[in-house]
Order: sequence, then structure tokens, then C-alpha cells
Amino acid sequence: MRTPKNLDVRKPNGGVRDYPGREALEAAVRPLVEPVARVAAGAIVQRLTGFWVLWHTHGGTVAGVVAGTGISRGGVYRQLDEFERVFGVKPDEWHPEVAAMLRVLGPAFFATLPRAEDES
Repeated sequence: MRTPKNLDVRKPNGGVRDYPGREALEAAVRPLVEPVARVAAGAIVQRLTGFWVLWHTHGGTVAGVVAGTGISRGGVYRQLDEFERVFGVKPDEWHPEVAAMLRVLGPAFFATLPRAEDES
């Protein structure tokens, strides 16, 4: 369902048009939404950072991640798309100096680290 032009508050450049009562509505809703948004954003960043590590330890290719982790090709492409939407760059462009180190270490290094369930 399309929003009629006179009710659409989005600007063509992605911002939001000002409308009567916007500040009051924002002030009323922000305390309710902000704590939930912080938790959700933290979880998303943590998951995507984990994907970034997987991406680089498995050669930085879709085929490498699929072969090394069992994640479907579609799942890898969805993660790549979400990574770029959230961070604004592709995984290869985000902290390239650390990415180079992860590629050298590879998945064999991470397999030697103790897992949380192994610790007692």
C-alpha cells in the first residue's frame, strides 16, 4: 500500500520532513524506543562482526564461507548485504589491517581456542 503524497513524511534524500507535532511525538516516543533500539543494535553489530571474522578466516569469498561453515549461499549474500547496509562498507573494506591478519591465521587457528562450553 502506497502512502499518499500529502501524508508521506519521507524526504527524497532519505531524511524526514518536519510536520506539526513532530518534536512532541519524538519526545514522547524516544524514551520507550531508545532502550530497545540499543539492545537490538548491539545484537546486530555483534552478529555482523562475527560474520566479518568468518568471512576473512574463510578466504573472503562466498564459496569459502559456504564450504567452511555450512551457511547457505543465500545466507552469506544476505549477511553481506546487511553488513554493507549497517556499516556502510563491504567486509573487505572494514578494518583491512585486521582482516589481513585474520586471513593469515585462518580457521585452523580459531579451532585451537577453547570454547565457552569447554570451560568449567
